[in-house]
Amino acid sequence: MRWLGGYPLVEDNSLTSKGYQEVNLNVGYKFTKNIRLQVDIYNAFNNKGYAAQYAYDYRLTPNSSVGSGATGHPVEPVSARFSVTANF
Repeated sequence: MRWLGGYPLVEDNSLTSKGYQEVNLNVGYKFTKNIRLQVDIYNAFNNKGYAAQYAYDYRLTPNSSVGSGATGHPVEPVSARFSVTANF
């Protein structure tokens, strides 16, 4: 489980991030000394949020006043990886 609580995006705390939670699962089975099967599931409960979030100043037009807000990189949706490992 990965959990990141809320944190300020600017020094005066006027803009903050809510943080996020993500649950990842990993299950594997070793068939022989040299062969292993593994399944990884990322963001198992499809939680929404931002893995990284930043304060951002913007202008809608060249002559408009400066606004501010937050932008970020969203948490990846549910995904899985299947792997077979063979050692020689």
